Order: sequence, then structure tokens, then C-alpha cells
Amino acid sequence: MGDLSNYLRQIKSVLGQRKPEIALVCENIVYFLAENRSYSLHLTVSSLRGAGRPQSSDQLWESICFLTGDLVHVLDINFELIDEENNHFRLEKSEVAAVRDGRSPLYHPESGERVEDVENHVFAYFTLSKPFVADLEVGGEQ
Repeated sequence: MGDLSNYLRQIKSVLGQRKPEIALVCENIVYFLAENRSYSLHLTVSSLRGAGRPQSSDQLWESICFLTGDLVHVLDINFELIDEENNHFRLEKSEVAAVRDGRSPLYHPESGERVEDVENHVFAYFTLSKPFVADLEVGGEQ
């Protein structure tokens, strides 16, 4: 396992006193990611729930927000369209933002047809951030 000490120290420093339950969920996720790097190419909310073992959905989402933020930046958020045939298409964040803000409709990347039921076809997933991967590769054993 790579060097996690800086990440764990930052989690404890920011969350440890104020929100120890969120700190624990974040720490659980960080340990899971470090131990299962090959698995972490496409992490779903469900896989992060299993790794973090939060007591509530609110704890999970707060932990995800913290781990995708600038302070610790362990995870990157991504989006994908899953169509009726279960084909997966990566979407640009700006494209998803435009759809969510009502500035633009979403069109299927292959057929060009408008996606009517966006909420049931666009999903968030997470990948390891480049800085976290680099630190795991050069870090020492914990």
C-alpha cells in the first residue's frame, strides 16, 4: 500500500474534531482505494458506500464531497449515459452541467436521439485522482 499518511492526516485535521463520523467514512474509503487500486477504475456510489460503511446516505455524500474536493482530492467525479441496451458512454462534465441547468438537451452519442429520461440514464461514477495515484505509486508501506 502506498503512502496514505498525508491524506489521513489531512482528513483528521479537517474533520476529526468537528465530524469524526465523516472522518471515519473518509478514512475507510481511502484505505479501500489504496488496497484495491485495480478495482477503482470505475467506482459507483454503491461501491463507495460499501467501502466507507457510513451510517447514513448523508454521511456518504458528505464524505464523497470531501474526497472529491481540493483539500484531499482522492476522487474525481465523472458521468456516464447508460442507454436502454446497457451501453455505457462517458459524458463531459460541462455537458451534464448544461443538461442539469436546462441550457441544453442530452443527445445519445451514437444515435443522436434526444434522451428524454435523463435522471434514469445519467449516472455519476468516480475514479482515483491523478495526485492520489501518484502518491500511492511513490509512497511507502503503511
